[in-house]
Amino acid sequence: MSYQVISADLNKEAILLIKLLKICLFAFILTLPFQGKTYADPNSIMAIVNDDVVTSAEFNTRMDMVIKTSNIPNKKEVIARVAPQVLNILIEEKLQTQEAKRLDISVTNDEIYDGLARIAQQNNLSIEDFQAMLKKRNIDPQTLADQVTAEIAWGKIVSQRIRPLVDVTERDVDARIAQIKASEGRQEFLVAEIFLPVTSDAEDAEVAALANNLITQLKQGKAPFPVLAQQFSQSAGANRGGVVGWIQEGQIDPAIEAALKSMKAEELSTPIRAKDGYHIIALKEKRIIGKDTDTSNINVLKVEVTNELGQNMLEMRARRYMRELKSQAFIERRV
Repeated sequence: MSYQVISADLNKEAILLIKLLKICLFAFILTLPFQGKTYADPNSIMAIVNDDVVTSAEFNTRMDMVIKTSNIPNKKEVIARVAPQVLNILIEEKLQTQEAKRLDISVTNDEIYDGLARIAQQNNLSIEDFQAMLKKRNIDPQTLADQVTAEIAWGKIVSQRIRPLVDVTERDVDARIAQIKASEGRQEFLVAEIFLPVTSDAEDAEVAALANNLITQLKQGKAPFPVLAQQFSQSAGANRGGVVGWIQEGQIDPAIEAALKSMKAEELSTPIRAKDGYHIIALKEKRIIGKDTDTSNINVLKVEVTNELGQNMLEMRARRYMRELKSQAFIERRV
C-alpha cells in the first residue's frame, strides 16, 4: 500500500488575483531599492556551493527580508546571531536548485506565484494586503520569489524521487494502531514549534538570546508565529509555518513534555532547552487518546495512521537526501 500526500486546494480566487498582479509585481521588483545594513562588499563571496556561489548581495537581501518580516532588531549583534542560519538556508537552496537542474526539473512562473499566494494564505493575508505589506516594509519580492522557487523545486524532487520509495505496509499500520490502542488514556498535543539547534556549547548563549528575542516579538504581536517559523525554524515543519502535528506524551523530549502538560490550548511556551537545542512551542490543542478521539472506527483509523506514517517517512527520507547532497557537495563558507 503506497502512501500519497494530498495537497489542499489553493483558494482559486486568491490564485487568480495573484496572477493578475504579475505585471505590477514584476515592475515592482525592478524598481524597488534595497535598504538595510550590508554585511560586506555586495560583490564578495560568502560561500561556494559546488559551481555556484552565495554572494553578499544575496545574503544582504535575504537578511533584509528576514529582519523586516520577523521584526527582529536590525542590530549588529542580532545579525551576528542570525547570519549563520540565513547563510545555511541559502546554501541549502543552492543545493536544491542545483539538484533540480541535474534532474531536469523546472519551476514555472505560475508555480512561483501560486507559491506566493500560499504564503499569503498561511499568514491570513489577502493578496492585496500581502502586496501592501511588501511595499510598506521595502521587502524585495525577488528574494521571496527565489526562496519560493527553491522550495517548489525541492518539493518536486521529493515528489518524483522520494515519494515513490515510501511504502507503508499493513504491518506498519497494524503496529501503529496497536501502539495507539495501548496509549489510550494518555495525552496528545497538537503542536507548532520554532526549533533553533545548538551544535556546540560555545553558541548556546547566542541561540538562547535569539530564542528570547523571538519570544518577545511573538508576545508583543510584532510577527505571526508562522512567519518566524518559516524564517528561523530548523524543524521539518518549518515550511508549514512550524506545524508539527499531533504528538503523544512519552514520545517527546521530557523537557518539552513537561512544558506541554502545564500549558493550555493556544498558549506559547518560553524557550525550552532540550538536548538538541531550543524549542519555542505553540500548543494548539490537547486531548486524551480514546476519550477525545475515536479509535473504534478501524477503517478511519487505518487511513489516519497510513497518512501519519507516510508523512513521517517522507520527511525522514527528504532530510536524509539533503544530508547526502551536503556530504557530496563542495561547500566552502568564507565568513
